[in-house]
Amino acid sequence: MEEQYTLEEIIAEVKSGKLSSPPDTAAPEDGAVPRRARPEPEVPRASVAPQPGHAAPEEAAGRSADEQDQAPRLRPASPPPARPQEPVVERTEPPRHQPPEQPQASATEKARSAARAKILEFPEAGYGEEDALEPEKPRRRPRAPWRTQAPADWEAEPEDDTLPPEDEDGEGVHTAPNRPYDLSNPSFDDAGQGAAYCTAKTASLSARILFMLPLLAVSVYMTLASMLALPMPPGFTYTQSPFLYILVLCGIEVCAMLLAADVTGAGLYRLAVFRPTLDSAVLFSCLCTLAHAVSIIAVPEWGGYLPYCCVSVLVCLLAVMAKRQRADILKRAYKICQVATAPTAVKRIRMPDGTFAAVKTQQGAYPDVERLAGPSRTERVSTLYAPIVIIACLVLAGVATFGQGQGQLFLWALAALSSVCVPLPLLFASTGPARRVAKKLFTSGAALLGSRGAARLSRCREAVLRDGDLFPAGSIAITGMKLSNSMRMEDIIGTAAAVFSACGSGVAKAFSDFARQQYIIIKQASDFRFFETGGMSANVGGHYVLAGTPSFLLRMGVHVSLSSKMADGLCLAIDSAFAGVFTVKYAVQPQAFSTFRVLQRCRLRPVLATVFFGLTQALVEKRFELRSGGADYPDMADRIDLSAPECGRREEPLALLSRDSAMAFAEAAGGARQQCRAEKLGIAIGLISAAIGLFFMYFLVASFKASSATPYNVLLFLLLWEVPALLCGLLITKF
Repeated sequence: MEEQYTLEEIIAEVKSGKLSSPPDTAAPEDGAVPRRARPEPEVPRASVAPQPGHAAPEEAAGRSADEQDQAPRLRPASPPPARPQEPVVERTEPPRHQPPEQPQASATEKARSAARAKILEFPEAGYGEEDALEPEKPRRRPRAPWRTQAPADWEAEPEDDTLPPEDEDGEGVHTAPNRPYDLSNPSFDDAGQGAAYCTAKTASLSARILFMLPLLAVSVYMTLASMLALPMPPGFTYTQSPFLYILVLCGIEVCAMLLAADVTGAGLYRLAVFRPTLDSAVLFSCLCTLAHAVSIIAVPEWGGYLPYCCVSVLVCLLAVMAKRQRADILKRAYKICQVATAPTAVKRIRMPDGTFAAVKTQQGAYPDVERLAGPSRTERVSTLYAPIVIIACLVLAGVATFGQGQGQLFLWALAALSSVCVPLPLLFASTGPARRVAKKLFTSGAALLGSRGAARLSRCREAVLRDGDLFPAGSIAITGMKLSNSMRMEDIIGTAAAVFSACGSGVAKAFSDFARQQYIIIKQASDFRFFETGGMSANVGGHYVLAGTPSFLLRMGVHVSLSSKMADGLCLAIDSAFAGVFTVKYAVQPQAFSTFRVLQRCRLRPVLATVFFGLTQALVEKRFELRSGGADYPDMADRIDLSAPECGRREEPLALLSRDSAMAFAEAAGGARQQCRAEKLGIAIGLISAAIGLFFMYFLVASFKASSATPYNVLLFLLLWEVPALLCGLLITKF
């Protein structure tokens, strides 16, 4: 009968080095390994230097047959790691020395089997790597909206953790337009590239504006000189040399159109694809004016009317200024996205009553930078306005001239009608308020994420404020305390600091700093619970701790006897025994006080999502000088949900804050609301002015009253309608 070794004996010999490798035999059913191994066919191997503890091949050959029979027939020792070129013998069948896997084995048996397999396993790809650890899992980095230089071992975050869910009503679905609105305003997925591009574009447009200002001044002077008898160079008047006079006006207008290439180029592209926009309306007005001026030069008998070149130059100049304002808005937004290392996002959540509320969170705060360059509200409106007004000008000009048998006046009528089809309030309806709001938010380290983000954020009627927003760290101080004689002071203060650490406001820092000053170790607390009656509980070091107002402890069965000076203090009970009471002082910070003023100015109702029992609705209204009922105070369950860091994590970022600040949060939420109000008012004024201008101009053209439809009157009409829009925008966006 063959002598057998147990598996434990073989493992012990392998670890001690006495056995270089296990016998290549099939394990019997009882788990024992036979001493004799079945010989395998010889396989040619490369020569290997003898290893320490093993005999050389010549020594092994010189042994006696009995000695070789007594020793187990084993494989040659594995070569050292320094010889990775050692050929590896491929196995045609699985190793027989591994014990068969037991079906339905327990967890302990599986662990032991894995350990045994690891010890008995032969390396195939490399030698000497039995103890090598698995490579460290690559670190994850948050999916930033801008490209940064990251280590090569970083991997992107899964898409399902970064993409916010879409709204049920479909408002969150964002589809890119089929054709770009502006060819010179591309979108970027890198905030740094976007900021650099917008900075260069702003400088370029500023230089063009400087060149266009003298052209506007010359064209206006030449237009008014013949009407107001202004001095002109000898021989250079409209009556003496009309051909040269009009030719100079045409040259000025052509130069203005070339300088406004961003406007005219985008307008020509959209007009060519039959999707006109406001830029197309500007180009249409300029082309009609040029056609009228050229007709006067070509057919002198059609003259007698000054062309509207000065109006076209003014419209081109203001359109370029609007483009510059938009580039400046995008530049500030890109810069905030670029410099924000730990950004805080302003998002919109739906409240239980169905209204929307603005909330800030640091989870899911990285926005999609490509959406910043989306079309504004005015640009979307202009896609409907431009084709209507262009067709209306053509139809009305044809009816006013060909309908009365005066076809030779068609170009004059078309130029007169098109001169009022681009109202100035419509050019700055979105860029004017947005630039003022962006400039104010940029000083606070905030930015609205595009026109779409501002529009969605403007629908919020409430703003959620947490404990740290009302009384941040350093605004609450401990002014006195009264401790129980039956407990140690160190235990009471350490327990109080551990319990109040869950409040998140300045009270947590006040107690933690006080404990560190006394060299007291702060214990760990768990199982936090908040009560609607003005208190909280926790488990600290195996003790059940209650913290709250004196009335709360009385309701919980804890006897409390305090003087009138400490009636409003923070009481503490450990294991249903009164431990002490602390008096604190609330110092209102200027930024927190101004936060409520901004919310009131922007008509946003604050929602107090406080979990600290000391910050009641009455205390907040008194400290911040709010009228009674001026802030919402939800139930404790709703306040806990609103104060959680995960609140709004899956929503789309609508504004970005470079730092967590209540003032910047209020300005972002209120600024979006005021900006959209000013946009809607500016669009309404622009559309009304365009309708009135077309109506009166058609009446003058149909009556052939060219003396009333002069370029001077058109300039005055356009500028007068811009005044109320500008004043209203300034007043609304001032908050």
